[in-house]
Parts: sequence; structure tokens; C-alpha cells
Amino acid sequence: MAGASGMLGGALAKSLQQSGWQVVKLVRSTPQTEGEVQWDPAAGELDPQVLAEADAIVCFSGAPLVRWPWTRSYKKELVSSRIGPVETIVKALKQLPQDQRPAQLVTASAVGYYGDRGEEILTEDSRGANDFLAGLCRTWEERARQAPVECTTQLRTGIVIGDGGFISALAPLAKLGALGSVGSGEQWMPPIALEDHVRAVRFIIDNKLCGPINLVGPQPHRHREVMAQIAAAAGHKPAPRVPAAMARIGMGDMAQVVLTSQRVLPTRLESAGFKFNLPSLEAMISRTEVARED
Repeated sequence: MAGASGMLGGALAKSLQQSGWQVVKLVRSTPQTEGEVQWDPAAGELDPQVLAEADAIVCFSGAPLVRWPWTRSYKKELVSSRIGPVETIVKALKQLPQDQRPAQLVTASAVGYYGDRGEEILTEDSRGANDFLAGLCRTWEERARQAPVECTTQLRTGIVIGDGGFISALAPLAKLGALGSVGSGEQWMPPIALEDHVRAVRFIIDNKLCGPINLVGPQPHRHREVMAQIAAAAGHKPAPRVPAAMARIGMGDMAQVVLTSQRVLPTRLESAGFKFNLPSLEAMISRTEVARED
């Protein structure tokens, strides 16, 4: 697993280990435990034998999107921190004899693939967009599909609701009563509970689901609904709406993360028989730090 130190990778690694899986973590620094192996994705260096005969490889590497400002150099980091690790893994796989190659490569992607689509209902068969994030996701997925394995899977993840990431960025504002919607508030957001994200990735590996998969909850929500629920969990009413123009001035290009409308459905996941433990937005948020007393 690459990216095991992050919110998603850490939760998945913990779940797998608790179930008896042996998880080998690819780390950039000097290994601190027996289950860690050093690699250098920036230089494209990874010992192919580390991957030999694994049941699956999971790559969640990537610099955080929720970071201000998106300078030209940080945009390059957003790209290199995602594409470099995938290319390094694919290169190592190509050096392995065919009978030693893992059966499946699971890589992160994002609903950013679809761009700003208004009211359109989006499934895995929907076309991609042409903006910065969509282009990044498209390249990310194309590089992963070059892996010489039986099954490659691209996880088009939505807004993950759990401790860390999106919620941690908003929790201070929510607890101060300063959290409100951005733009019109009518844009669609596709949330998924961290618990269900972990369960879904395990389901995908267990059932060897290949190709792009929307990793989102069963019901997308309006942006204003999500902000209102987070504010309510912290014991406050939503703050006044922030106009889109002001958000763009304050956040720059990063504003597209909250202003785009993506009405994404988990079509392939549900068709394969996956059931969500936390399907409602209220249930998702109730498990997070914003809903707990200090």
C-alpha cells in the first residue's frame, strides 16, 4: 500500500490488519517497522520484488487538495504526487515475471474527473470534463490502466466524511458558528462516510471489481445541506452565504473544489451488491469530531 499514512490509507490499512491481512506499506523515509519498505516515487525507484505475489496493490498517494493557495508550483505537486507513484508502481510491475505479478492494482482518482456538471446525474459511463482537476484525474487513471495486471481499478472518490481531511478543515469554523455555504449553495456534493469508504475498497478487492468505480454514498446532497448539517452537529445555525466571486478572490483556483456541482451516483458499486452502513448525511457527520464535545 502506498499512501498508508493518509486519512484513507491509514483507515484501510488498520481495517485490513485487524482482519489478519499482511499490509506492506511503501514509505519515503527510513522504515520504522517490519511492515514498511522504502521507495522513491519522485525518482521512480521501487524494488519490483516488494510487489511480487501480493494479492493486491493499493495506491492512495497524493498531496492534499484542500490547501491554500494553489500556486503554480503547488499545482505541479498535485500532479506529480499522484502520477509519479502510479508510474513507479507500473514500472516495477513490468519488471516482474508474469507469474509473480499481483492480480489487481487499485488506485485513487476523484469525482473531479466529471468537472462542473450542474444537475446532470453522473455514473461511471459519464464523460469526463476538461478543467485542471478533470485532466489530472484522466491522466491518473490512464497511467494506472497501463499496469500489466489482470485487473486495474480506479476509485473516483467523493467527499469523505470522517475525522481528518474535509471535516477537519471545516470543524474550527463550524464550532465558532462561522460555517456557511459557498456560492449558490445549490451545487451537488457526493459524500461518503470514511467507514463505508474502507468497506467499499475491501469489497472491491474481495470481488475483484475492475475499471472506474464511483466511491460515493448512495445520495448526493446540495452544498448548503452539507454545510447546514455540519454546522448543526456543532450546535450552530449556518453562517451567511459566501458569494462565489468572494470565494474565488479568497481561495483562488482551489475554489473550484467547493463551487463545482457533481451529482455522482455509486452505480457500479451498488449493482455489485455493496450495502452502505451509513447512507444518510446525518449519520456520516454524527461519527466525526465536529459532532463530539471538546
